Amino acid sequence: MKKVIDTLKNAFFYTTAIFTAVTAVFMLVFMMQGMENMHWIDIGVLNCSLVFAAISGVCIAVVGAFKKIPAIFRYIINFVLSYAALFLWFKMLSATASNVLPSHFFMISTVYAVIFALVALVAALFGRLSAENKNGETENKEYEGVFSDVKKEN
Repeated sequence: MKKVIDTLKNAFFYTTAIFTAVTAVFMLVFMMQGMENMHWIDIGVLNCSLVFAAISGVCIAVVGAFKKIPAIFRYIINFVLSYAALFLWFKMLSATASNVLPSHFFMISTVYAVIFALVALVAALFGRLSAENKNGETENKEYEGVFSDVKKEN
């Protein structure tokens, strides 16, 4: 039960983080274009973004629950599942907003792939560094033999 609760907690964390990042990117793009285009972001766009964030967050949390899968394969599985969520998000977004063209998907998916690769690289580096720190701490401890008392008695 604890593993299920931890997975749900991670899913909500990832969903919140992804939705916040997507919304921040939308706001930055609109601020760079000028305030006259701000009317384009409506509740439908935010709903589409929330669906994308929820699907991606759940996929990342569920795949992350399987610790025996090597990290590189987890990143690949996460990318494929979140890319499918991105495609669904774009289809929902193009149905909501008429000025979204199919050619925009290439640009969005390229930016998404680069951002995903950068985040995965940083996560892998921090994971590697924390694993090295954990190993370094255990190696510095002095070894005490479990059977040292038994050997001394004989």
